[in-house]
Amino acid sequence: MDVVALVRDMIEAIDRPTDSGSLLLTIVALLALLYSASSFFFQLRYALNRIWGVLPQASSQTKAVIRHRLLSFLVVLALGLVLVAVALVVVVGAWLDSWLELGLLDAQLGLPAFVLATAFVFAVFYKVLPDADVSC
Repeated sequence: MDVVALVRDMIEAIDRPTDSGSLLLTIVALLALLYSASSFFFQLRYALNRIWGVLPQASSQTKAVIRHRLLSFLVVLALGLVLVAVALVVVVGAWLDSWLELGLLDAQLGLPAFVLATAFVFAVFYKVLPDADVSC
């Protein structure tokens, strides 16, 4: 019975507005999320370069690291924007279909469209991220 009360309290706490530091915590959490996601893509780029046998560039290491981190950050933003755009298209398509009562779109089409878009985005990343020339 204590678990039920604990879960109920947790759900009620989500609904209560907080006044102390929520904006600061949101900003810190967002920065931590973006840093960790860009670190993931930075390491993915390093791993793909190793797999493809690409040697590190002889240019300034600091400059290259900053450039690669910036590219990784942009990759994270692009992934997020593409996935949000696909979700928005699916939602708007379903709304239009229900509003116009055409019956053209099945409710089950949203998940496959989202999965295909995600697979396409990751395929593009695997082509773009390594420094090697990857042909299709």
